[in-house]
Amino acid sequence: MLPGGIDGSLTPDQIKDSVAYHPFMLNVAEPANPTKEQAARFRAKLSPAMLNDAALAGLAPILARYRTQQQALEKTFVSLTGPDVPLKYEAQRDLLTESTMQEVKKTLGGTWARLDAVVQAEKRRMVVFPYPAMK
Repeated sequence: MLPGGIDGSLTPDQIKDSVAYHPFMLNVAEPANPTKEQAARFRAKLSPAMLNDAALAGLAPILARYRTQQQALEKTFVSLTGPDVPLKYEAQRDLLTESTMQEVKKTLGGTWARLDAVVQAEKRRMVVFPYPAMK
């Protein structure tokens, strides 16, 4: 392991929730008006969380919007240059992720814990490295 990295198989608690939720939400998200195949894929990806139909229906548009907002954020930062750009992008991405997590939590209510357990388990498969310090 390179210095500064976090190996989730050893210390998953050191990985920020926003860092774990970001790829999870992007992977699970489908378009706002999904085809039957996309809707089935969405359900399949979330099956480990054992969410009911109402929870899935509430979650789908939130994650679709998250993916759209994340894509817009990437477009904003892709053309910028400077040593602080990666850190600014990371801060904006984390704000978006955290606000979306709160919206998901509110929407799912008591079933939030099921989804969170799935994401927390995913931390064990992650290795995270911070952006390098640039001068």
